[in-house]
This record gives sequence, structure tokens and C-alpha cells, in this order.
Amino acid sequence: PLSEGVTSAAAYQKALQLYAQQAAYNSPSAYQSLRMTIEHLMTQPEVTAQLMGDKFIQQLVFAYAFSNYFSDQVRLDLLAKLEQQQQADVPDPDVVAAFAYRQGRSDLAAHFVKNSNTPLAAWVKAKLALQQGDNKAALDAYVQAAKAFPVDENWTSSSPEPNDYMMEGIAPNCLVNSELGLLQLQRNEYLQALHYLYLGAKDYWMDAAYVAERVVTTDELKSFVDQRAPAVEGTGGHAWGDANPPVQIRNLLARRLMRDKRYQEAIAYFSEPEVQQQARDYAYQLERSQVFWLPATYKAESLFNARQIARNSGMELMGYEGAPDYAAWDGLFEYGWPDEIQEGGLISAGEKQRFDASKAKPEKRFHYRFV
Repeated sequence: PLSEGVTSAAAYQKALQLYAQQAAYNSPSAYQSLRMTIEHLMTQPEVTAQLMGDKFIQQLVFAYAFSNYFSDQVRLDLLAKLEQQQQADVPDPDVVAAFAYRQGRSDLAAHFVKNSNTPLAAWVKAKLALQQGDNKAALDAYVQAAKAFPVDENWTSSSPEPNDYMMEGIAPNCLVNSELGLLQLQRNEYLQALHYLYLGAKDYWMDAAYVAERVVTTDELKSFVDQRAPAVEGTGGHAWGDANPPVQIRNLLARRLMRDKRYQEAIAYFSEPEVQQQARDYAYQLERSQVFWLPATYKAESLFNARQIARNSGMELMGYEGAPDYAAWDGLFEYGWPDEIQEGGLISAGEKQRFDASKAKPEKRFHYRFV
């Protein structure tokens, strides 16, 4: 009936019910049909007002509101409707609260979320607690949300298709763990921060990499990797999508050990045999250059050979994941975290001190070329 130009409330109601039935049978087109019908409905405020008493329609409208963008007027209309219904029972109060929070209405979010115990409700409660400066309540709510969100749950803002690169997919489990990690970092709980950031590393690798490379010490990282990231098959992932956190964090540790001149320890953590061999060759050439009884020309030859290895394979052997080398992007882009951070706000004095202690020596782009 919609395609014939009929725009009565009854027509929308029937169409949405049928599309929802179609979706229940796993029809690939039903999702788009529901979305487009809701979009069309929201352009007609009078018809929408007639239907918002229907809890099924409410559920669809607020699910769409939470997952997409509306015009300012539609947002205002929905918020006005929420204010009228504050004492009424609404379906999916966690989704409604999340929508209200996203629109800056913390008062409405707090009202609708208070009696909900879903993972999304815990997430909203954590954010509301942070607004109030109650870090303890925020921490408890984040832990609850992190435990409850399924690891494989994924949200998209428009398309459920896995290869639709036009829309960002959001894995709530990854995002909640990453936010929890940042809260722990602010509390100077560095290993706890790394624990949670690593749980979110599949989607937010650079956050985990920052703490692994610049905040925890090399020995702290080594202990963490030995416990949490055993060797697995596979090549190193990249920050741009083909994530493989166990391989990535082991390679990051290997490069830190190389920079600390702990060559023999480093070799086992590299994921690729050819890089392991390059590490052995580099270590051998440096060791040979220190043999006291060798002629100076032999020592010079070894230093030259080590120089060649560092110049040609230094990114893989010693490069910083972030600044100044940006191994996460194979050195192609200067993007990740800054060269400097300043104490204050979310950054503690302890984090600043550790960040400065782990700077590249020398602090230059492609620093291994100057070693």
C-alpha cells in the first residue's frame, strides 16, 4: 500500500508488521524495507504521533533512532515524546535511554535506564556515572557491560552486509572493553588498562598498542604476552583492518626487545621466520663487531652489515608501532598517537613519565636508520 501513495497510519502499521514478519524469516531485504519505511514514516509527524502509542512501532522507531541520524526536528519530536512518557512503560528502555544520552539528555537517559539490567543499560549507566564524577560506579558498570556483551555481537549504522565498507561496524564488546581500559589507565592501573584494551584490540588495536609500547615497561609487557598471547600461526596484522592481536602484540614486544638490545629474547616473538632470521643476522653482526681480537676492518665490516640490515629491515625489526616510525601503517603515514603528551585531564603524571621514558633514541622518524 505504501508504493501506491497511501500514507494512513493503518497502512504504515500493517506494512511494518509484514516487513517484521519477513525479517523474522531471515529475508535479506526485510531489514532495508523496515529501515526505509521508518524513514518515510518519520517525515510525517502527524502520522507518527498516531502510531507512537503502539509499542511495536515505538520499538522500531527508537531502534532506528539509536542506530542512525535524524533531522533536528525529528530528534526534538522524539525527545518531547519521551518527556511526555517518563512515567509510562516503554519497550526496550535501554535503547531509549541510549538514544536520550546520545542527544545530550542525561536526565531522560537516567530515568529510562534505572530499572534496566541489559548490557546496553550498564554501558549507559557507566557513562552517566562518569558524568557525575563517580569513577567507582562507572568502573562497576563497565565491568558488568564488558562481561555481558557477546563477543561476536556487531552493530552497523546502516547495512548488515559484512563487506559494506561505506558504514562503520561497531563491536560493542570491543568498544566497552576499550573504554574500560582507558578508565583504568586514568587510574594508573597500567596492566589492567592493557588487559581491557587488548580485549578490544580486534577493532581498536592502536589503543592497546599505545599502552603496550609507551606505558607499560618491556618486562611488564613480556609477562603479559607470555600469559595472554601465546604464539599462533598467522602473519602480522595491520591497523587498517586485518587485525590479528596475538600476532601484533608479539611482534610489538619483539621490536621493543630488539630496541633494548635483548636480541636473543626477541627472536622467538617475531611471527615470520624471515624476520626471525634477520634478527639473528643483525645480532650476529653486532656481536662480531665487539670481538676484541678481530682486526678493525672486520669489525667495521660487521657494523656496515648491521647498518644495511637496519636500513632495509629496520621497520620490521625495531620500528615503533606509533610515533615516530608508525610500523602499524608500514611507515606510510604519521598517524596514531602524538610525539608528545601533556599531563592533565585524563593523562596522569605517571603515564606522562612512562611515555617519556619509552621515547625513541634518537627521536626521529625511522629512528633505526640513525642507530
